[in-house]
Amino acid sequence: MSARQADTRLALKQATAVAQTHHGDIEVGAQPLKDTAVKKLSSLVAVLALAGAWSAMPALASQQLATKSGCFACHMPDRKLVGPSYKEIAAKYKGRADAVAFLSKRVRDGGPGTWGKVPMAPTDAKRLPDADLKTLVTWILATP
Repeated sequence: MSARQADTRLALKQATAVAQTHHGDIEVGAQPLKDTAVKKLSSLVAVLALAGAWSAMPALASQQLATKSGCFACHMPDRKLVGPSYKEIAAKYKGRADAVAFLSKRVRDGGPGTWGKVPMAPTDAKRLPDADLKTLVTWILATP
């Protein structure tokens, strides 16, 4: 048995012990997993971990876009700063069919101060290209 297989079996044994302690519904004394089952389980765990990391990538990328573009100078995810929070923006434009296009134009061109006395400054395309702008606005609108 390789060291990796031994480590995997030990991890499974420990996980089973924890599950038995918390759930009590695992058959005590069950037959050990065959090597093929261990390999399949390891592959499944790896795929699920990658899927979780993959699904988080757009959120991280969009947060990085917001940072790079200077959005956090005026906006925060969950509270008003100079401008509205992303949460407030998402709530206001929820269900609006043209929200991405409307807000993309507002970010690009600036605005008259819809949320207060301070107008929104325009965002130069050199700082935030159109494709990134659309990604960023879509991310903001998805804020829970």
